[in-house]
Amino acid sequence: MITLENDFLKISISEKGAELTSIYRKDIQKELLWQADASYWNRHAPVLFPFVGKLKNDSFIWNNKSYTCSQHGFARNELFSVINQSKESVKLKLSYSQSTLQRFPFMFHLELGYTLVHSTLCCTYKVINPGDEMMYFSIGAHPGFICPLYENETLNNYSLMFNRKEHLNRHLLTNGLFDLREEPVLSGNVLPLDELLFTKDAVVLKNLHSNSVTLHSSAHPHCITVSFNGFPYLGIWKKPEARFICIEPWYGLADYTTHNGKLEEKEGIQSLKGNGIFEAAYHIEIH
Repeated sequence: MITLENDFLKISISEKGAELTSIYRKDIQKELLWQADASYWNRHAPVLFPFVGKLKNDSFIWNNKSYTCSQHGFARNELFSVINQSKESVKLKLSYSQSTLQRFPFMFHLELGYTLVHSTLCCTYKVINPGDEMMYFSIGAHPGFICPLYENETLNNYSLMFNRKEHLNRHLLTNGLFDLREEPVLSGNVLPLDELLFTKDAVVLKNLHSNSVTLHSSAHPHCITVSFNGFPYLGIWKKPEARFICIEPWYGLADYTTHNGKLEEKEGIQSLKGNGIFEAAYHIEIH
């Protein structure tokens, strides 16, 4: 387990999946990251690569050949190696192997970075295509935050505040796939949270004007802001009755029920030229 620490925060990261496992705010002496209670959800903050969400039939077609890959890809289950580490930052790496090539037919290097700056954790993604042909992939975050934070609260005390006014529909899922249905979910910049919001699975948003969202409570002053400049999609998810909520910036989406399976025609798929580099970052501020 890797530990980073400054005057404000102490965080832990597992080499498996390069997954955040703890975000501890020192002044309030509180753990803020979901602690993977397996009776609800046995992860903390998995990195989604090379796919975000579910593939139709758990498969895709590339160069007329079918490949099988599970929901959210395989990176979250792979062992990363540490490239470099200091007291307040670390960079980890996963590279292609014969095992990954059987599920995802592209060479790649994936570098994930975590850096503490005051009360903010900066999370960086770097995808490198060492091959000559175009590479197609998705990548996304899936951090789960403890919510409600205190025992005397309910989810109804909480809301998500977007940093710009929005008029957004949620894109509905059936068994993990988008089914072309939409319904209004946000008009303005405040989305109140309650259990009913998640009875239809995740709230998936496209075409946002906002590039940050703040989780806050009417019962206490502690807030979590997730900033995701450049990310085209945002997922918000929780398991019924579980004390967490996930705020998920994505470069990619699950398949539609109507998708033909061709990787290059998948909505939200990212393309990276041979010897190209893709970089992105999101930030978690505890304030």
